[in-house]
Amino acid sequence: MKLLNTVKNIGQKEKMKIFFKQREPILEDWKHTFYLWKSTPLAMIGTVI
Repeated sequence: MKLLNTVKNIGQKEKMKIFFKQREPILEDWKHTFYLWKSTPLAMIGTVI
């Protein structure tokens, strides 16, 4: 029973890895956008107003 549990846990971890791998580009994109936003707050305020 314990072995089965371990296999299940490994499966979950692998699924999570795949899940994050698929979403990595989205996360990178978001970080990039946030970085740009942080580096140019005045420009952002200008576009809002």
